[in-house]
Order: sequence, then structure tokens, then C-alpha cells
Amino acid sequence: FKSSAESAQRIIKAIDAFGERVKMGNVNLVAGTIEHGELRAASTEFQIRLEQELNSMPIFFVTPRRAYSIDALVDDACGLFSIEESRLFSPTTKIDIQEIGRCIAFDRPTAAGFHCVRAVEAIVRAYHEIVVGVRPDPGTPLGPVINGLRKTRDAQKLSNEDPLNIAIELLTKFKQTYRNPITHPEMVLDASKCMKLFDTTKSVISTMIEDAIERSGNPIHDGFF
Repeated sequence: FKSSAESAQRIIKAIDAFGERVKMGNVNLVAGTIEHGELRAASTEFQIRLEQELNSMPIFFVTPRRAYSIDALVDDACGLFSIEESRLFSPTTKIDIQEIGRCIAFDRPTAAGFHCVRAVEAIVRAYHEIVVGVRPDPGTPLGPVINGLRKTRDAQKLSNEDPLNIAIELLTKFKQTYRNPITHPEMVLDASKCMKLFDTTKSVISTMIEDAIERSGNPIHDGFF
């Protein structure tokens, strides 16, 4: 903004000079004076330079996504989760969730879907540690992790209403509906499907964390997921 800033300074000086001219005599005699001409010239120059610079700058306008604040999506997507959930996110998970928000805000739905999958897979591995006792290696696909949860559920003969069983059902649907298709290069999400995926992602994550807190014999430390 250097050029337009210089023009703005010229306007300020012209206004000061014009003001002094008004103080000196009849206001009706001000029009047509040197001071009046300088003020008009400075104003025109400022407008031209500002328009030129704004047209060349990488400025973007983004519209709201459903009820989500653009500021929240761009600056703090983790804030769309509860405070309790957010504090349990690991730095890597936080990065993925922040990227989900930014991709949604800037209309990159397929990229948002990729980060949704990464976030869910990271959290389900930590959830597996709470439920089964062992955390799968980083990069372990969603399928084997779900199978590990199923074995524990079956061994404990849990009811269909048990939170673990609900989490398994949500994860299975997530895998079939989103995770598997998104891994294929030809899969392209549109904005509507992306928002549904984000809502599903939040639901799956919240369900796992809530159950993990209930199941854990000890408080879960910050950054566990």
C-alpha cells in the first residue's frame, strides 16, 4: 500500500491547507483556489492508486458455510468441538482439523474430506488404545482398527446400545461411505457432500472421545488423541 499511502498523505496535507484557506476569509471564495484544486487532485489520485493496488492484491471473499462462522473455520476449527474434546487433540490431529476448516472455507471440499479421514483415523487409533489396551501403529488403516474394536465388543458381549457398539457402527459407515471412496483419485467431493462429511466426522470423533473418557480408569492427558 506504499503508493496509496503516499497519496493519502497528500490528501491530509491538502485538507489542512484547504482548512487554513477557509479560516482566512469568505467560504464562498474558496472554490477555484489553489488549495481547492490540490485537494481535488489529491483525492482523485488516491482513488486511482487504491483501486489499482486492490485489484492486484490476493484478496479473497468467502461466504458462510451453513451456520459455521468463516472466522472459526479459517482461524480455529478446533473451536467447533467442545473444550474438553479440543484439549485432548494431539498437535497432528489439531493440524488436520484446522485444515478441514480452511478447506471448507476456501471451497476445497475434496481436500477437506482427506483431512477428515486423517483426523478420524488418528483418533480411532487412540480410542483403540483405551478400549483394547494397545495403540495401532501410525498409518494403520481404518479397517483393522475397527476389527480390533469388534473383537473386544464381542468378547465382552456388549449390547447394541453400548457406546462402543455405536462407535463401531459409525466408524463402519464412515469407512464405507467416505474413507474408501476418498482414497481413489477419481473421487471428488462437492460442497454439500463435504459438509455432510464434516458433520459425520464431528459425530464420530465426539462419540469416541466421550466413550473413551467413560472407559478410562484414569484421566486422559491433553493431546492423547
